[in-house]
Amino acid sequence: MKKIKIDSKQILALAATFYQAYMSFYRFPGDSRGEFITYFKEREDEMNCLQTFIERCQQEKVPIRFEKYPPLRWEQRLQYRLFQKRSLTERELGTAAFFCRELLQVIADPSAEAIKKTKFFHNCSPFCRCVLFPHLTLRQIHNAHRIDFYYHTFFWTSFSLKEILSAKQKLVSIYIKNPNKQHQY
Repeated sequence: MKKIKIDSKQILALAATFYQAYMSFYRFPGDSRGEFITYFKEREDEMNCLQTFIERCQQEKVPIRFEKYPPLRWEQRLQYRLFQKRSLTERELGTAAFFCRELLQVIADPSAEAIKKTKFFHNCSPFCRCVLFPHLTLRQIHNAHRIDFYYHTFFWTSFSLKEILSAKQKLVSIYIKNPNKQHQY
């Protein structure tokens, strides 16, 4: 299977965008379609990231289709992290592009039923954990989970995609009294 080189910043952007969409879909109240569409239309960086992966798949002549990824054991994730740092296989790129295309379709015309029927809502989390996260450092994964999403609570400090991509350290909530103290997860 052919491996396609992809910059780790692009993988980070895709992981953060997938997390943003997942949390936005999860919090979607159903009666505010216009606000939901407007929220995502204002997110140019995220929409460009989705388009980039679809175009890259078309340039490499990789079929855009869904492949299911079973959960990996920690040994497999470690091996994956060490040996496949900056490339995705054709299957992985095709699945990423499939999720990107599905996201763009749902964002264009959202409804609670359409969101629940998508493969993205049910299968993106295993894809991110098994395929995208092994390409990232723990700091980058932490930062990806700090992205702004639709209908988030004000207790959760969120950041834009540009801030996440340019962060050199862990992004910390402004609500923590002592930012030097480490969180216990």
